[in-house]
Amino acid sequence: SKLLAATEGFMIRAGASGIWESFAASVSGNLIVSNATIPRSVAMSGATTIDANGVTTLTSNSVTTPKIADANVTVAKLETSLKTDSMFVTVSFESGELGIYKLKMTFPGSFTNLYTEVVKALANTDEGTIVLKNNAGTTMTLTTPVAIPLSTVFGTAYDTAITANNTFVAGDIVTITTAKTTAGGKAILTLTVIRS
Repeated sequence: SKLLAATEGFMIRAGASGIWESFAASVSGNLIVSNATIPRSVAMSGATTIDANGVTTLTSNSVTTPKIADANVTVAKLETSLKTDSMFVTVSFESGELGIYKLKMTFPGSFTNLYTEVVKALANTDEGTIVLKNNAGTTMTLTTPVAIPLSTVFGTAYDTAITANNTFVAGDIVTITTAKTTAGGKAILTLTVIRS
């Protein structure tokens, strides 16, 4: 009751020689911070701002690589394009080369697409088929099963989505099986993979 009437939003502090003084402390989003001599009202700066309600916000482009602890950016935090990869496998319908081709996966994920291009014409009298199976030996579901007709020429391509039984973890063995009653022909496969 002995103090003089004050202006709203001001605070008092001990100034030089112990003399009491007032200072403005009502700037929106400012903090009361000491400079090791006196407390004062200052704007928050650097990587973070604060509003009048105490809500903090990271400023744009403020998080740089050195600020991120090692192994703290996970696959889940990446946009889809960065999680998407391609695997290329050449398979054959030639004599002595028909059968099962094995892929050992080094990360978890799922297959989403199979693009098949003939790189050597399918010879003789019947079609060649390609079947993908997961680590459990279950056939993956393709929107359009791959069955390449006889006499299909170099450069002919087939594109199909992979929609089920298509997930894997690191260490899984995925198989690609080529089959053709009369041997002849080769193809290159592009498998689209989404890491998880």
